[in-house]
Amino acid sequence: CKGPADKLLSFASSEGIVRAFCSHPDATWEDSLYSGKKDGLFTVNRFVDDGRKIYSSSVEMHDLPLEKNIEEYLGRSDQKLGFIRLETTMQKDLILDISGFSFEALPGASVEDSDRVIEMIRQMRPSDMVGLLSDGDGERRKFHSSLSRVKILKTGSFEYRCDCNRQKVERVLLAMGRQSIEDLIVEKGSVEVFCEFCKRRYEFLGSEVERLFSHQGENPDS
Repeated sequence: CKGPADKLLSFASSEGIVRAFCSHPDATWEDSLYSGKKDGLFTVNRFVDDGRKIYSSSVEMHDLPLEKNIEEYLGRSDQKLGFIRLETTMQKDLILDISGFSFEALPGASVEDSDRVIEMIRQMRPSDMVGLLSDGDGERRKFHSSLSRVKILKTGSFEYRCDCNRQKVERVLLAMGRQSIEDLIVEKGSVEVFCEFCKRRYEFLGSEVERLFSHQGENPDS
């Protein structure tokens, strides 16, 4: 989007593995941290395990909190009722704590049930809900009782993990083409690639590039 942060990109798996980056991580602005900027797009892509993209959808972002933009995406692209809350708290050591929850009505849910749950959670701060889920059995029972017929199907935790490796970088170099890579070798003596997510550095010397493309010639399907 047109704003100080410019580009935010994140990946997440069903196992709770996430990674993300911001093209301008030191950017600051006076508006809400979660406000979207004009002339922006909110895009969702879905992939299967072998990396094939099976779904892609985009909606225009509005100058609204990020959670409202996501709710609009769910309604317009997925045709689903969603309710999302995000909360940030700055700690004394300048570390930002982020809490949030997302409610999405499953197929078959009645409007009355959905409205009842949304009305209840609308009054709750995300940090309070997280506390109810983690403060022991007594609080869990209280939370479950409040939700009545709503069932928690699965619990878990998130882990920030980057899955980059040298083999993936090699495939990127091969896709760029031999001439482009050899031009970089002539200019800089080696090819350096930095992962946008974990900042890991990969270096390829001229001899390594030569072996890489020679191997591709021997195995054109690799």
